[in-house]
Amino acid sequence: MGVGEYEWPEEFKDEDKWVYLTKRQWLIVGIGVFIDFLWIGLFILLKLTFLLPVVFIPAVVILAAAFVIAVFPVPDNWYLYGSGLNIEVVLFRLLKKKRKKEKVIYTKHYDNNFREW
Repeated sequence: MGVGEYEWPEEFKDEDKWVYLTKRQWLIVGIGVFIDFLWIGLFILLKLTFLLPVVFIPAVVILAAAFVIAVFPVPDNWYLYGSGLNIEVVLFRLLKKKRKKEKVIYTKHYDNNFREW
């Protein structure tokens, strides 16, 4: 190896670069935390505190699922589902599409005053 000076990479100056989430992503992670608190609170209310170590496993799974949904993007090979978008954006679009009640099929040269000849 040669003798010389080597530059060290600069450190992060702000914690925003470590965890940068949008408001919608924080909301989804917050919903996961809220579900965890309800889950653990239910077992505390039912006086089943001896089961709390077992209850933490599903709580961690729920929180991890909320984090994955909020942060990770859809893979690039799923281009029809919206590749590059976060999973939560795709899920919200699917829910919005399911809520739409009126389904319409558009046909050419057809309107409400259609008469047979």
